[in-house]
Amino acid sequence: MQDEKKKREEREKKKAEVRARLEAASAKSQKKKGFMTPERKKRLRVSERELSLTLWTYFSEFFLLISSKQLSRNNHQKNKKQLLLGLAASQGGRGAEAPTRGQG
Repeated sequence: MQDEKKKREEREKKKAEVRARLEAASAKSQKKKGFMTPERKKRLRVSERELSLTLWTYFSEFFLLISSKQLSRNNHQKNKKQLLLGLAASQGGRGAEAPTRGQG
């Protein structure tokens, strides 16, 4: 009985020593941070915001350019049609008709 008691006490003492050593080691060592730390998240959000603003600016300028070219093309076609209709009217309508799309 006493031998078992001594063994048990020694075992508990060793467990306590090991537990204390492990706790001290874990307190000393810096635990590795996760991949997405708060600093990285903040930088990522800022960079995403800057990127989206930059892309928005480029796309809006691009679409404005396309729409202005489309408008100028449409205006040019309207002006061409009006010019041809004006020529036809000035000639008295003798066979000069405004060409349809695809013919001129």
